[in-house]
Amino acid sequence: MKNCNQILKLLSVLVVVVAFTSCKKEYVPAVVGTISYEADMQPFFDSKCIKCHNGSSIPLNLQAPDSYNNLNTGGYIDVATPTNSKLYQKLSGGSMEVNSTSSLTAMTLLWIEQGALNN
Repeated sequence: MKNCNQILKLLSVLVVVVAFTSCKKEYVPAVVGTISYEADMQPFFDSKCIKCHNGSSIPLNLQAPDSYNNLNTGGYIDVATPTNSKLYQKLSGGSMEVNSTSSLTAMTLLWIEQGALNN
């Protein structure tokens, strides 16, 4: 009986350790109001995008300090009709949806709606 209790305690500790170490850390925007490119958008790209979009063979280098210019000169941003922006479309149902979350996609749309400023 004593061995069973020890085994149960050990299994409980193991379950807790596995539960905490398997959690993925997700970037969460720092602000709710005005979205900052430097404080909100670039960290999103750094955590979710630049492992592939790093200036190698995949189009659109999202590494700082070039990402802002690349988004704007590459036609990925449409401030007149933000939902038509290629960046937003790719995150909200397109090929990059798997790399985003609903909150990060909403933050991206809000940033574009606010004029896609380099702030």
